[in-house]
Amino acid sequence: MTVLPTVGGDSGTWGTILNDYLQTEHSATGTHGLSSGLVTDVVNTVAASGATETIPAPTTAGISDVTLTASCTFTFPTAVAGQSFTLVLRQGGTGSYTITWPASIVKWDGGSAPTLTTTVGAVDIISFFCSDGTNWFGFVSGQDMK
Repeated sequence: MTVLPTVGGDSGTWGTILNDYLQTEHSATGTHGLSSGLVTDVVNTVAASGATETIPAPTTAGISDVTLTASCTFTFPTAVAGQSFTLVLRQGGTGSYTITWPASIVKWDGGSAPTLTTTVGAVDIISFFCSDGTNWFGFVSGQDMK
C-alpha cells in the first residue's frame, strides 16, 4: 500500500495517496471496510496457561484468548490512558481454575474481582480499560458463554 510522502522526499501526489487509502479503508458507501484492518484487533491465543501468564500490551494484542490449565497468576501490561484489552478465559483440563489478578493496578466494581465460571469448557469474558494512566478498570463482559 502506498504511504504518505515525506516532505521533499517521496514522489507521488497527495490526491493519489489519499484516494488509495480511502479505497482500502472504506467501502463504496463510505463506511469503514471490515476486512481492511481498521476495525480488526490482534488475538493473542494461549493454548495452555500454566501457573503464570503475562498479558501483552494492547498495542500488541487487544484480545487474549487464554485456556486455563492451572490456577494462574496474571501479569498485566503497564496501564496507559486510553488503552483497553479483553480476556477470553476458557476452563480447560479438569476446570475449577482460578485467577490471581494484579491487585495493585486492577480496580473492580464494588472492589471485588468477579467469580469465574469453573466448569470444564466454560468461557468468561473480562474487559479492562485505563482512563487515568495508572489503573486497569475491570468488568465482566460475559460469563458462562454458550
